[in-house]
Amino acid sequence: SPVYQYALKMIRDYRIGGFILAGGTVTDIAVMANALQRESKVPLIMNADLESGLTFSVPWRHLRGRGPELPDYISGGGTQFPSLMAVAATNNPDYAYRMGKITAREARATGIHWTNSPVVNVNNNPENPIINTRSFGEDPMQVARFGAAYVKGVQEENVLATLKHFPGLGDTEEDTHMGLPVLPFDLKRLESIELVPFKAGIEAGAKAVMTAHLALPKLDAENRPATLSRPIMTDLLRKKLGFQGIIVTDGMTMQGVTDKYSPEEAAVLAIEAGADVVLVPENFQRSYQGILEAVKSGKIASTRIDESVRRILSVKTWLGLDKSRFVDVEKISDVVGDPESGALAQEISDKSVTLLRNN
Repeated sequence: SPVYQYALKMIRDYRIGGFILAGGTVTDIAVMANALQRESKVPLIMNADLESGLTFSVPWRHLRGRGPELPDYISGGGTQFPSLMAVAATNNPDYAYRMGKITAREARATGIHWTNSPVVNVNNNPENPIINTRSFGEDPMQVARFGAAYVKGVQEENVLATLKHFPGLGDTEEDTHMGLPVLPFDLKRLESIELVPFKAGIEAGAKAVMTAHLALPKLDAENRPATLSRPIMTDLLRKKLGFQGIIVTDGMTMQGVTDKYSPEEAAVLAIEAGADVVLVPENFQRSYQGILEAVKSGKIASTRIDESVRRILSVKTWLGLDKSRFVDVEKISDVVGDPESGALAQEISDKSVTLLRNN
């Protein structure tokens, strides 16, 4: 297929480190993953947005004009859980832990090693158009408890969990796919609300953090998106919070970045800010060339690239990809879509029903 041929070109011409998946049945994913792994000298890492289990529900992308090449809806074939807000409505963090374990177990069975979840943004703005029910809720401590439980469940099954979107995307009325939100928060405000779940997730051992395309002028006077901001990514996340895992950008095709920055400039700034993985560049070739030229000119030190390479290779080793990078397609049905997993998803849904009173 054209998609597969494109992926081969990325591996052969650019020695790409991994891919993010956005659709396909579990068999499609496993067959494609195995085929691509065979072509790569270094094991590839496969990433996906599995916020509600091993499913790919993408109609919201179409409503916002994103991902025109994606299908309207492909279930994926895995166990579909309710939204994270529904999980937290049960008031039982063990559900988040068990959901994380099942999601990760099914992901590994199909060749996926890294999930861009959980969303640990505190959704304290009811007008939020992009986080909303993807969040565990509006209470920082509740989001922290459920987020940490989910992280432990995912990583016990040898899948990378990702805390997103740093430093917090819950209190905005703008969609970062369509523009750059500018929030007036200072560090004191962030520490009291937005950073609480991130701290808990880091303490729980989360191996990845995803950035947010939003500006915080009180932390970065240049008004850069957090994704491209060294004061936020390195000074706050790396140094103050002590996070030593993978920093991955949110998708770089979003207008929160593309409205003001070229592909080359955005990629270079992301690396300078502290990112290890530049996710879905607007133009891969131009982004790649921009980073390459920045290293050749000395703008980015080769030691800075080495830091990220070591983090990524150490994660691939933790995943065991240096020993086994392929999945057994014949055994997928032994793990994915287990009736007991489906029963748990139904139980969570039942327990999430909440009565609201307006007095």
